Amino acid sequence: MDMYELLGKDSPEKIRKGVAEKFKMCRKIKHISQIELAKKSMVKYGTIRHFEQTGKISLTSLIFLAEALDMMDDFKLLFNPTKHRTREDMINEINRHK
Repeated sequence: MDMYELLGKDSPEKIRKGVAEKFKMCRKIKHISQIELAKKSMVKYGTIRHFEQTGKISLTSLIFLAEALDMMDDFKLLFNPTKHRTREDMINEINRHK
């Protein structure tokens, strides 16, 4: 059992692979091959293939791929504070960063 399992959290590797799998499903739902996506996004075919297998990719390449698949709105959800926070939670968060 690794540290992440002990803490009840997903490891960075598991998260990367999960993102890659979701991305691959979105690409397939849109009926776009890796080669077509490479042409449309200007991201190398090998980079796309490697990403879908390992979850490893540069943020810039991932943004180009998201743009090519019309998925840029998904990036707006990253690091976005939840809307269902209490006033006390927000005050505590602000105080932690002082």
